[in-house]
Amino acid sequence: MKVLLMGHPNVGKSAFFNRLTGANVIESNYPGTTVDYTKGYMRLGKRDVEVIDVPGTFSLEPKDKAEEVAVKMLRENKGAYVICVIDASKIKRGLYLALEIIEEGYPVIIALNMWDVAIDKNVDVDATKLGEILGLPVVPTIAISGEGVSAVISRLEKIAPVQVGDIIKRTGDAAVDARLEPDERWRLIDKISEKTIRFGEYKHTLKDAVGDLTIRPLTGIPVAIAVLYGFWSIFGSFAGLCTDGFLVKIFDGHWLPWLQGVFPGGLGDWLYAIMVDAGHIKNGVLVASDNCFESFGVLTSGLFVPIGVVLPAIFIFYLMLTLLEDVGYMPRLAVLIDTVLHKIGLHGYAIVPSILALGCNVPAVSATRILETKKQRFMMMTLLAVFIPCGAQIGIMQDVIPNSIGFVMLYLFAGYFVFGFILNKVVPGRTPEILMDVPAYQKPTLYNVGRKVWMRTSGFLKVAVPFVLLGSLIVNILYLLGTIDWLGNVLAPMFEGWFGVPKETAGPLVAAFLRKDLAVAQLSAIHMTKYQMISAVVLVSIYFPCIATFALMLKEGGKTFLGSLAVLLAAVFTWGGLLHLLWKLAGVE
Repeated sequence: MKVLLMGHPNVGKSAFFNRLTGANVIESNYPGTTVDYTKGYMRLGKRDVEVIDVPGTFSLEPKDKAEEVAVKMLRENKGAYVICVIDASKIKRGLYLALEIIEEGYPVIIALNMWDVAIDKNVDVDATKLGEILGLPVVPTIAISGEGVSAVISRLEKIAPVQVGDIIKRTGDAAVDARLEPDERWRLIDKISEKTIRFGEYKHTLKDAVGDLTIRPLTGIPVAIAVLYGFWSIFGSFAGLCTDGFLVKIFDGHWLPWLQGVFPGGLGDWLYAIMVDAGHIKNGVLVASDNCFESFGVLTSGLFVPIGVVLPAIFIFYLMLTLLEDVGYMPRLAVLIDTVLHKIGLHGYAIVPSILALGCNVPAVSATRILETKKQRFMMMTLLAVFIPCGAQIGIMQDVIPNSIGFVMLYLFAGYFVFGFILNKVVPGRTPEILMDVPAYQKPTLYNVGRKVWMRTSGFLKVAVPFVLLGSLIVNILYLLGTIDWLGNVLAPMFEGWFGVPKETAGPLVAAFLRKDLAVAQLSAIHMTKYQMISAVVLVSIYFPCIATFALMLKEGGKTFLGSLAVLLAAVFTWGGLLHLLWKLAGVE
């Protein structure tokens, strides 16, 4: 037995899935795509039943890649049971999808979710009467608190397919055998609604007032600026406190000295240099490093970067992002930013992958699937891979260039819009208008927030730690073989003449292909002026994406990946060279 969880976006489907399956879930990609879905198992009687959280879709007539996958998953699981999750306060739209699934011949149970929101809005739904007309169980639920979920589970095995003709008869009309046309389906929904739904007088609450204020441009834009400023301030303060206040002391004061004392070989030994400390020349003498940033060892820098610097930054980023998602602010931010993003050929939905990219580019590339056209997906993948630094990189930047990070971010975001404007003019295709369901504000629960943050943070570390360790190992071996010095000498005219950075930058650029946070950390060991350091950090940021993002872009973009590479190379030489020119004009090289 298999259960498919289906519904519109933003109806609480994922919260419902979490209540059904607990913590034992697996995230997968649908074969041949990068559209991800989640599956898990729940206990039904004496057996484990597979539950799949199908990507959200408004109907079985798909309009984007995620909806295409949702329809395919439904039609490839003919024997599955379907839990159709509907927003109880907007029931007519949800019934359209439910009727389509019923017409496909699946046994369906309807979960009227967000029942508390419907009560607040004085929407009175007669769930019993609705179930009688549809001929299937209809259960009021509040997934975020778990209310009604057990009732859905208890009735799941008893459901059976129903005929749309019988539903039509129960509304008082003559049954039809053929599949309903869209206008016929809407007429049927209107008749069902007349018999089962009553809309009372709705009194606006403080929550509604806040919702209105945060979506109107005049008041919403200042609020958005304040929210993003607060987001950034908390991010920087928390990450800095954890790293500088605690983890630096542990790694530099205890871990590094202990390894330097117990690891065999000692300073100057090739294995010691790779694993612990390469050391540095001071007054003609090779001396030991006094901090993990400069030691470059696999067991020192390789662990300090992901755990000592990146982990606090990623944790606080995902915590704040999850709170904004669960409160219901993200759709409002998308509506507000829609007009601005339309200027560069995108729309409000693009804010989702853009903000996700500030945490990690990998899930951000996957999130581009919510954009409707190939043009938008190509542009979004390219822009985020080139101009949006990940949370791990930002965390390192706060340590390496703490007083200049604001300028670097502004310069990168300016490139995002400049190249977006150019791509919109050059790349053929259309930019459709945004169609979004804005949910009501709601109180986040500790369970959901904690679970999301844990899954995202642990998933990031599973990818980050191995790549940083591998990157440290490869770069150290290349240093010992003289490859980095050779690259630096060959590329010196370009590095020094065009970008205005030392030839030693070649080493970090090699590391950047594995992990950009590791590359920025390695820049700190190179002697540079303040302005050279800023240029080098920008160069690393707009250089090739890390290998995990690179691979996903290749899989997601297909043939358009070559176009992304062309834009990337153009951005590196123009935007990186432009910064050097600005320094020269200002006379501050």
